[in-house]
Amino acid sequence: MQRHHHGMTSPTTDEEVVASATEPDPAADHDWREAGEAWGHAANDWGCLFEHYATAVIGAIHHRADVGPGTELLDVACGAGLALVRAEERGATVHGLDAAEPLVEIARARLPVADIRVGSMFELPWPDASFDVVTSINGVWGGCGEALLEAHRVLRHHGWIGISFWGEGPPLDLRAVFKAYARHSPDRHFRGMKRLNDIARPGVAESMLEDAGF
Repeated sequence: MQRHHHGMTSPTTDEEVVASATEPDPAADHDWREAGEAWGHAANDWGCLFEHYATAVIGAIHHRADVGPGTELLDVACGAGLALVRAEERGATVHGLDAAEPLVEIARARLPVADIRVGSMFELPWPDASFDVVTSINGVWGGCGEALLEAHRVLRHHGWIGISFWGEGPPLDLRAVFKAYARHSPDRHFRGMKRLNDIARPGVAESMLEDAGF
C-alpha cells in the first residue's frame, strides 16, 4: 500500500501493496474490451462462488488505508463489487469501474446508489483529485503502469492506493497452474501471461508504483 507522496510499502501474501502520490510510463496497447468479454463470462458464478476468495486482502487494504466515514473510494477492476460492498460497510462513499459489463450489472444490483461504470482502467472517467483512496484487487498486473498513472491522477494529495496480486510462495502460490496453462497456450497468450505475472517478482510492484509517482 502506498500513499500519494510520503510513501510506505508493505507487501503481504496475497500479495498486497499499499503505496503513497511523478512521471509516466509510456502506454502499451491494451484491449480492455476483449478483457471485459473474457471476465464477463459466467459473471454470476464469479460473483457467487469465487469472488469471496479476496475477503482477507480487501480487509487488510481497507484497514491500512483507514477507509471509513467520509472516504471517497474508487475500486478499479471492481468486478462484481465485493470490495465496494466492504468499503461501504465501513462508511465510505464508493465508486467502481470494470471492463466487464455483466460484472458491473451485479455490482450495481448490490450497490444501487453507487457510481459504478463500465470502462478502461487506462482512461478513468473521473476528474483529477477525485478520491481519497483507490484500490484494485488483483486487477493491476505487470505491464499496467498506465493504469497506475491514472490512479495517481484521480487521487487527492495524501491519498492512498492499495493493490493486490498473486504473490510467490504459500499459501496462494498458483505458479504451477499458470505454467500448465502456458504450456498449452498460443505464443501471444504465453507472452501476455508472463508479462502480467512479472508483478509477483520482488520489487516489481514497488517500481511500477514509483514510476507512476507514488
